Amino acid sequence: MAKTAPQFSAQQYLLEDHARTLFPLTTTKVVITGALTELQNYIADIVNPDTSDAFLPQQRCFASKTGFHLRRTVALDPVAAYFVYDLIYRHRGRLVIKRPENRRSFGYKFRLGRPIAPSVSYGEFRTAIRSAARAFRHALAFDISAYFNSVYPPPASTRCE
Repeated sequence: MAKTAPQFSAQQYLLEDHARTLFPLTTTKVVITGALTELQNYIADIVNPDTSDAFLPQQRCFASKTGFHLRRTVALDPVAAYFVYDLIYRHRGRLVIKRPENRRSFGYKFRLGRPIAPSVSYGEFRTAIRSAARAFRHALAFDISAYFNSVYPPPASTRCE
């Protein structure tokens, strides 16, 4: 008899990834574990075009970074967070991007219906970097904070006008 992969769900995906998020809110875990059916019904009402229900707006938050810097970001409420995880999990097979052989991709991926741990993907990335360092004389690095700073401009009180 062939072995099948154990069933996995969007709920498990969110709960396993929860601690690794930027703002792991306890409320999200409580709602996901205690009221999943109600949450799914509420999301069904939100996405129904015949209702006026909507997701809550994202809340501005500040993540502390090294050197006493704050990075402005946004946090999702439990309903929106579950919606995003469920959307990604249900469509995980369609989120595969076919790349040329000379390009690599690292990050969140699914294998056998389950998300691989980000540490595994990061380990693969570091291995590829070490391999490339032996093969190439020059390299290019990019600080991801430059991207986030362009997406989330500083508060109006700190802008130069």
